[in-house]
Amino acid sequence: MECQDSEQRRVLSFVLAWFGVKFFDLMYAHEMWLDPKYGATLYELGSSFTNGYGLLAAYVMKSQQCLYAIKPKIHFYRHILLDIKQQLDNKCSAILSPVIFDCQQDEDQIGRLCKLSRQVDARVLVRRTLEFYLVTSSILCRRHLKRCR
Repeated sequence: MECQDSEQRRVLSFVLAWFGVKFFDLMYAHEMWLDPKYGATLYELGSSFTNGYGLLAAYVMKSQQCLYAIKPKIHFYRHILLDIKQQLDNKCSAILSPVIFDCQQDEDQIGRLCKLSRQVDARVLVRRTLEFYLVTSSILCRRHLKRCR
């Protein structure tokens, strides 16, 4: 199937060279601080991702389809990229990873608390939740101490 429309060809070529996967892989593959070289790569991939997403959203809106809405998360990623760009322009020796602003862990924790609340009596929910945190903290602390020795 050959595309006659140049705009359609441009959109489809972006879809084939989707940068989103590489952007998220790089973002989640590193610790709290990134080397400036990785920060620059992350900025380039993220810019390609958000610009391409905007291109897709404009294209489908123009063709009157209900796909690729501009979501608040895409706007959030633009702000993340602006922060990375500012750190790169200031020649920072380490770039702060944008994952520290990610709320997926919070959403996961809310799900766990909901599950816990369905398993125990509401009268002991607070106590059980605190016990859960203390046990988990103790396990993580012991693992950390073993690794540091």
